[in-house]
Amino acid sequence: MSPLYNLKHLLSNTELEQEKVIQNFPNKISEETATEQIYKAEKIREQFVNLADRQIDDISAAYPDAEVTARIKDSSSMVEKVLRKPNQYNDVSQLQDTLGVRVVTKDLDELETITSDLTTRYEVVSEVSYVDVPKLDGYRGYHLNVKDKYTGLVNEIQIRTKNQDKWADLMHNRVYKPSKELEERVRMNQDSIYKYANELSDYYYRLDSGEKKVKKPEISKIIRDILGDD
Repeated sequence: MSPLYNLKHLLSNTELEQEKVIQNFPNKISEETATEQIYKAEKIREQFVNLADRQIDDISAAYPDAEVTARIKDSSSMVEKVLRKPNQYNDVSQLQDTLGVRVVTKDLDELETITSDLTTRYEVVSEVSYVDVPKLDGYRGYHLNVKDKYTGLVNEIQIRTKNQDKWADLMHNRVYKPSKELEERVRMNQDSIYKYANELSDYYYRLDSGEKKVKKPEISKIIRDILGDD
């Protein structure tokens, strides 16, 4: 049984997904176009279910100590991404991150080993490393876009250490998609949050690099109340 569980239950209701898109982008898409793109997105998502199972089984068998999971974008999210980036996409079939596979490793050495193997195991369309030089917000990880040799489908594989994954989940849940109760506090303290996020990212990087005596960055009460106990 794949650790993906059964992604078929995630395939969405077309009418509900269409309604989401029209509500979020009322002046950018007609009902007819939304229906067409949502229908196409659902068909694409169905194709990715089998690929996700295959890819997870393949990577898990090669690296049983790594944690391998996957997510498939909702069809409404696929259409909304096309609408948000009209200079980059004009159809949901052009997206390369409909399927995202995540590989979580114990440390940087294992991340490097697995990443190197994946670049020979799959046909790499593009790759980018945020491991040594993070994104501006402090995010670290290695991203591969790979092409499946059987179907031609392209998907993203993210490789992170456990600490990098812990950091990313914290920021996603508390900062990028905060609860209604936290939204205003996040907005008001954004500079302080990102300063601490970068300090925390550097702290985890040093731990992942094998340093023993690393002092955790100090956190103010305001930021702790927003981020919780990381």
